Amino acid sequence: MVDREFLREKCKLLIDPEILYGILRNNLGDLRLFAGMVRDMFLKE
Repeated sequence: MVDREFLREKCKLLIDPEILYGILRNNLGDLRLFAGMVRDMFLKE
């Protein structure tokens, strides 16, 4: 049996803008690195 209350709380956490913003800000450096790697791969070909 799935605990609906637990799922609802999880969804609230996922949708909370401040938490989302924090995750995005923390991952921005990783995204830039990844984008750079992809760009380099295409430039080499």
